[in-house]
Amino acid sequence: MSDNEPKLIYGQGAEACPEGNFCLYRASNFNAGQTPGRGDKILAIPSGVYVNDFSEYGFDHSGDGVSAVVNNTAEDNALFSAANQQGHSLPVDRAASIADLRQIPMAGSPNGSWNDQAQSALAARFVGNLRVDQELRGHWAEGPGHAYSGLRS
Repeated sequence: MSDNEPKLIYGQGAEACPEGNFCLYRASNFNAGQTPGRGDKILAIPSGVYVNDFSEYGFDHSGDGVSAVVNNTAEDNALFSAANQQGHSLPVDRAASIADLRQIPMAGSPNGSWNDQAQSALAARFVGNLRVDQELRGHWAEGPGHAYSGLRS
């Protein structure tokens, strides 16, 4: 396995996440209190890599999904609620961590939160969905050499 591939490791605490990796923890509080080598699994995703389906690594929508995350990279990364970077997205800022995904609400989630709901990730610069609200404030008029929006009374 190369250094540019996701790998399953085991450990507890945010410090268990290797430098340059986006790490997904099986249990909240970064696997605190979990059985070593069994309940303390971490999916370490190197910077610049994406994972299309966490179930390939034993993380799914059951009680064995992603419950905490550490972004130990220099890039803003993201989790997604569906495979192949689809569904809802949860940006995770560079050098940030979330100890308990039960505290992060997600609309439409069976448990109301991101806990055990993430199914794919992007460990690279994430440009989220841009929402643009537009409102008609008048009609467009043309002037000499310019187009402008003039408000009418």
